[in-house]
Amino acid sequence: SLEDLRFQSPGGRYGNPVCRLALYRKSLLCAIPDLRLLDEEAVAQDERDRAAESPLGVLPERWPPSAPTKPAEQQQFAQAQAAPAASDPGEQALLDALSQLQALHAKQRDIGVQALAVMKAAQDATANIRADAAAVSAQVQPLPKIGSQLQRELKTVAEEAKQRQRLNAEVR
Repeated sequence: SLEDLRFQSPGGRYGNPVCRLALYRKSLLCAIPDLRLLDEEAVAQDERDRAAESPLGVLPERWPPSAPTKPAEQQQFAQAQAAPAASDPGEQALLDALSQLQALHAKQRDIGVQALAVMKAAQDATANIRADAAAVSAQVQPLPKIGSQLQRELKTVAEEAKQRQRLNAEVR
């Protein structure tokens, strides 16, 4: 049986999105009653008993749990996400912090969606610019290559023009 499970880093930072679920620890203890270590923390017997008695220890049937479609799933999800009553001020502070983190996560997700939309628009604009540049370059007639004989003649003409300018300058 599974006795040791780790979803978070030792510092408590989220390593897996399931850790963001309200009551995820309680839900896992209900689903896997033989767990001895969860996220490198020992599971006490009283914590296991409280999780077994709680109707809120329900794991969502699918991920992400934010979009249930069946009415029964919606009710179950709402119950699982409901904030439990705090038994002491420290627990209430933790629940408040969790609520703030969930709100920040929702804002971060919204910003991520907006960033993806901006990136998609930039990619589309880049593709349009490349297509326009390709169309323009296809319409431009290539210049003929100048041969070495023609280059020598142009140099000669340029040198003669400079000599005439010098002679005209001396005459004046």
